[in-house]
Order: sequence, then structure tokens, then C-alpha cells
Amino acid sequence: MSEEDEEVLCEEPSPTCDPHQNGIDKFIVCQEELMALFAICPACCEKSDSRIVQQEGTFVKIEQVCACGYQRFWQNQPILNRNMPTCNLLLSGAIHFSGCLATQTLRMMTLFGLQCISASTFFHHSGLAERAGQEF
Repeated sequence: MSEEDEEVLCEEPSPTCDPHQNGIDKFIVCQEELMALFAICPACCEKSDSRIVQQEGTFVKIEQVCACGYQRFWQNQPILNRNMPTCNLLLSGAIHFSGCLATQTLRMMTLFGLQCISASTFFHHSGLAERAGQEF
């Protein structure tokens, strides 16, 4: 579907039609290509070392270290309070509000090789939403 088609479909305001409703677009990126971005030091342009230091569902944090003394940490998404990766929560919400079965959706993502949340994380997020709804 082209951008022109999306504009035609979105003439009437609708929360399900906005392609940017979660604030930003998300992309599938292969690990090898992601790590290639950290192979060269931005300070001295020499080869640097990088490694994944944390991975939780859709979240990944990378450390880059160079012999010149340059060091940085990069993460692919913001963290909400209580150390919850934003996209992990958004994925749970998308599964819930789409009406799809969580176990089948997460199994499909796993078979595709996508890093995703576990079924227990999905049900934990669902429980948090239910408890929050009871407080109102």
C-alpha cells in the first residue's frame, strides 16, 4: 500500500487508521546488520568492539568500546518506569486489542526469529491492566 493509499484511507480520523499511533514506526532489523553499525568507532574511525549487554523481549542494549577510550551504551527503545521496555508493553497491547491469541502470535514471532516477549510476560501485562482498571 502506498502512502497515497494510506492518506485516502485515513481521511476520517480513526485511532486504528493512524500509522503513527504509537508515536514512532518500528522496524525488523537483523542482529548482524545492527551490530555492524557499532563496528567502527565514531571518535577515531578505527575498529571497535561491541556486544549485547542486555536483552529482554524486544529490548536490546549494546555496549561499544574502542581502544582510543571511547565507550557508549545504546538501546533500541525507551524504558518506562519499573524498568519496563516500551515496545514490550506496546506488543502486549497490540496483541490484546487485536483480539489475536497471544500464544499463537508469540509462537509465530518466535518461529520467524523475532525477539519477543514470553506468554507469561503478556499475561503479566494483562494482569497489570486489569488491576489498573479496578482502581478507577
